[in-house]
Amino acid sequence: MKNKRNMSPDAAIPFYEQLGYLAGASSVGTYSIFFGTFILVYYTNVMHIDPGIAASIIAMSRIFDGISDLVMGRVIDNTKSKYGKSRPWYLRVIIPSIICALLVFWQPAGLNGTMQIIYVFLTYNLAVTVCNTAMAVPDFSYVSYATMNAKSRSFLGGIHMLGVNVIVPLVVTSNFLKISEAFGGGDAYTQAGFLKTIIVFLILYAVLSLICFLVIRERVSDIKESGDSAQEKIPVKKTVKSLITNKYWLICTGITLLVYILMGATSGTTVYYAQYVAGNLDLQASITQLYTVTMLAALIITLVFIVGRIGKRNTIIIGSAIAAIGYALPLLANSPMALHIGGVLRGIGFGISSVPTGSILQDSLTYGLWKDGFSAVGMGNAAGSFANKLGNAFGTVALGWALQWGGFVSTASVQAAGAQSAITFMYATFPAILCAGMVVLAFIYDLDGEKYTRIEQDIKSGNFGSKRKQ
Repeated sequence: MKNKRNMSPDAAIPFYEQLGYLAGASSVGTYSIFFGTFILVYYTNVMHIDPGIAASIIAMSRIFDGISDLVMGRVIDNTKSKYGKSRPWYLRVIIPSIICALLVFWQPAGLNGTMQIIYVFLTYNLAVTVCNTAMAVPDFSYVSYATMNAKSRSFLGGIHMLGVNVIVPLVVTSNFLKISEAFGGGDAYTQAGFLKTIIVFLILYAVLSLICFLVIRERVSDIKESGDSAQEKIPVKKTVKSLITNKYWLICTGITLLVYILMGATSGTTVYYAQYVAGNLDLQASITQLYTVTMLAALIITLVFIVGRIGKRNTIIIGSAIAAIGYALPLLANSPMALHIGGVLRGIGFGISSVPTGSILQDSLTYGLWKDGFSAVGMGNAAGSFANKLGNAFGTVALGWALQWGGFVSTASVQAAGAQSAITFMYATFPAILCAGMVVLAFIYDLDGEKYTRIEQDIKSGNFGSKRKQ
């Protein structure tokens, strides 16, 4: 007789469900990486669009993307399905997401000038503003609906980072240009090569999303104060007020924003740095692979042995400091050995800090429930998703603008000193500054250990919202 799942709100998540969520996080990460790491490379090196124009299109689109995140957050808060609130969206968005991604990387022959810019703007927004939002916000929200168990949330947060920051870079990022080169007849920057590579990874995305939908479950239903008002929908204004008066949510959103600005800037910059500063495009794959392997090792060690002992706050501080050193190292030396050592330090640092980063946002929303008496999981995670995409976009946009200001020429095999300096700034100096910012924010965060445990116990006993003891 099969053992039944423990569906209590504070249940520990079983291993097979953790693997299911790993599949889901990896599927969302795979789709997102198309429009983070490779979209600017595609626009500049394949379609030969001016980097300033391409970056401006991405930046302008984020205005609409921010609105769509908030709308999707509200949709999740009001979703009523036998599968839960977040889980059904892994399945619902598969087909439209594939169609829209193909439109981005397939442009009609002869399209140029104003028509090309319009096409790029429309297809990019369909793929990112609509489809990526419809998968990313539920993916962020799932951890809150899966369980209230703090340890399991830490594991799920670490698993999310494992999928997005380790598995996706190892499988997708480090192999994308190699596969594109094979499909492109020896040239990594052909439209046919890019399109066929996208198709390969879209199949992977669809399979992983389906696995996630079939395996995971939601255990935490809407928890509100008892009384007639508990059955009413919470107004948007009240939800927004709850979030902006939640100091921990603001800190966590700030950390998330810095993390993804860094990821957006460095993932795309590695290609440019390896080819035009270090002079060897093959370094992009080897540095990425070394970074991801060491990150995986550090993540597992931290998840099992470290975060439970020193707390989430201290884990983020230590990891971010190590990553900052790794990013700054190329400023001292850019030999292949130094670049690989820097990659190792970055991997260790992010492996350590990524474990709690994925769960502290959910803990801050639990604090909001305790403080105000109602849940803002959808809207709260929508802002987290927006910070994710805004950060990735800002990193990509900053790179595009830096290339333009530095005088980057996409058709030139050797770049001018100004372009090389701009690439180096985006690869080393800028990320080190962002890591320092994470350290500062983590110092302020103190929703950890016994404090969070007391809040969780108060919620279980009904001592929250207007009924909590002041």
